[in-house]
Amino acid sequence: IAGTIESVAYLPVLGLATATTVLVGHAVGQKDYDQAKIIQKDAIILGVVSQLVAGLILYFGAKQWAMLFTQDKEAIDQIVVALRICALILVPLTIQMVTTGALHGMGDMKAPLVSTIVGMVLIRIVGVLTIGIQFGLAGVWYSILIDIIVRAIYLVYRFNKNLSKKAIL
Repeated sequence: IAGTIESVAYLPVLGLATATTVLVGHAVGQKDYDQAKIIQKDAIILGVVSQLVAGLILYFGAKQWAMLFTQDKEAIDQIVVALRICALILVPLTIQMVTTGALHGMGDMKAPLVSTIVGMVLIRIVGVLTIGIQFGLAGVWYSILIDIIVRAIYLVYRFNKNLSKKAIL
């Protein structure tokens, strides 16, 4: 239920990531690497601002959102915990998604793929088996948060590295 509710919050970022792909691709195609950097930065700022608002709504309205799906008190309590962690995920998720779009626009499909495989297989699974076992559902969501933060950092690094080399992969 928490994942369904969270997905509504970040849907606008999917559109922003797609737009970033197109605009960065256009800028890189024209060899205007400064413009590609500006597009990525502006898209991140726009996305982060929108997701801060969504995160606040998700965090403070978690119980009301949960009650749209169930009246079971135990389930509501678990959904509230998950949604509050989801609210923390939205900003790094925005950076990760927009930068993935920017990398796709410059032709780098490998970095997002590798980061997804490493994040899902190593960070999330190991996190769930360690943090999740100790902290339950909250630990699972914290593992997702760690994965998203690590991927966002790596993808921003990769984007900047590609720009510094003026790389079109």
